[in-house]
Amino acid sequence: MKLLRAVAVLHAAAVCAQPLLAGLYLNGDSGAIPIHELVGLTAAALCLVQLVLTLLITRLARLVLLAAAVLAGEVLMIHAGYGRDLALHIPLGMALVAGSVALAAWAVRYRRTAVAA
Repeated sequence: MKLLRAVAVLHAAAVCAQPLLAGLYLNGDSGAIPIHELVGLTAAALCLVQLVLTLLITRLARLVLLAAAVLAGEVLMIHAGYGRDLALHIPLGMALVAGSVALAAWAVRYRRTAVAA
């Protein structure tokens, strides 16, 4: 469970850093784009790990589906970013920030409960 919490928080932090990196680029710092790319790819990899851990540890369908939806969104986000489709990239990024923060908040609060026999 500690691993899932750590991955969820790292994933949310990476996703939340993305708008800041994009803002730096738009402010004239061209060196922010390679970092934006690397952090985005890292976030997607962390999300994949988070999805597997959520499935193995919790087996709660709604959380697995949310993690899968966030991962699918990140794959689409990467595609839109490389395609320079900002009309999709920017609003999808806002949704991914919300989804990743929700997953991290859930992971931090989640407690396993014993099932009575």
